[in-house]
Amino acid sequence: MTRTTVSLVIASLALMLPGGCIDVASELDRRSDVITGAVSNKLPVDADEQVADVPLLDALAMDATVDGSDTDSADVADGIDEVGDLGSDLLDASEVDQCEPQCDGLECGPDMCGGACGFCPGDDICTLGQCKSCKSDCDFKECGPDGCGGSCGLCPSKFSCVSSICKAPACTDEELLYLEDFGSCSQGDFGIFDSNTEDNVTWWSLPLQFSSPPCALYMGDPQTMSYGTGSAIQLELLSPIFELPADVALQLTFQLQMFTEVLPSPLYPYDHDVLFLYYEPEPDPDPEPLTVEVWSSKTTLNTTGGEMLPMAIDLSAHGGTSGRFRFVFDTLNSIDNDNMGIYLDDFSIATICPYCKVDEECLDEDPCTVETCVHFSNFPDIGTCFIEPVEDCCLDDPENFCDDSDPCTVEICDPDSGTCFYESIPNCPPDPS
Repeated sequence: MTRTTVSLVIASLALMLPGGCIDVASELDRRSDVITGAVSNKLPVDADEQVADVPLLDALAMDATVDGSDTDSADVADGIDEVGDLGSDLLDASEVDQCEPQCDGLECGPDMCGGACGFCPGDDICTLGQCKSCKSDCDFKECGPDGCGGSCGLCPSKFSCVSSICKAPACTDEELLYLEDFGSCSQGDFGIFDSNTEDNVTWWSLPLQFSSPPCALYMGDPQTMSYGTGSAIQLELLSPIFELPADVALQLTFQLQMFTEVLPSPLYPYDHDVLFLYYEPEPDPDPEPLTVEVWSSKTTLNTTGGEMLPMAIDLSAHGGTSGRFRFVFDTLNSIDNDNMGIYLDDFSIATICPYCKVDEECLDEDPCTVETCVHFSNFPDIGTCFIEPVEDCCLDDPENFCDDSDPCTVEICDPDSGTCFYESIPNCPPDPS
């Protein structure tokens, strides 16, 4: 028998043997074959792709034609016997390629064949093949490992985790990059998308509640001072496109007064009446921009308790990109919509410094300001200082600053609040009788 004949027979036999070599072209998962002890993952060395699918006897006849010699049935039978012996050798060789899992005495971890010897329950961790109980330790830690393979938290962009504490980056000059205070009593640079223009619920600029006078944006119906219409409400508020500088610490802030359908917890699985804020980088070149949620009113359970409060978001991770911000409000249904709605004011983007953790780190020497550390919504343990001037502050002002020209009152400048208050003088004016 010729060498070509034997080669063709070997190739054909490999296709006929049960549990034969892995067919790579069919894209089977060869890892499972290794684990279960299938035959070799190696491709047949002498397989001829052009005749791989030809039946065995036809392949032998083809070989005879190629050689130009006569091949009778006896030669074919001899060839089959010879190939049969080779087939047995192939099967014996396949046993060598089987992978034996190495799991003796092991509870967990890899079995050295692409699988696992087991998995640890609960919070246990796998140490050298044995499940060990582990209790995470994150007391007084803001970041870094918890000792059980997990993390105690992540630091904001530009921060470093040093001894399990988030350390702020070096200070840069503070610069206000953008401010929309709706002082023109209009929607300013913002665009509005309203899914239903037939009702009276949209974003209005009103001189009712504001952080900086004279106006702020109100979401609702000014006539009813709610957003209940008997139908679901879908509104969007779109900012202009910004180019956010790279390699600086960035902060977005806005003032919010809100009361919508109150949520039971921030992890509430439904988004009824939630105000979301997304950042959409400009597509480059993908026409579908990547939308990132940077804040939602779930952090305040959809209410600010009747106050106008500052919201702060660390934007440092988005430095060096350009894009727009999008407020999205959707009630999802028509239930429990007879609520006040939303006031939004003083939307700003700025480079920031310093960072803070508590109000005391923000104290200045101005007696007519109130200093608070406003924590980031996306990093609740860290924030920046927010300085708010005291309206009609009397401290360090002229002596008669609180004089109301009323002879029957005593004017007092409260040293704690910095504001004036007045006490009436009894029996004033005196009885003429």
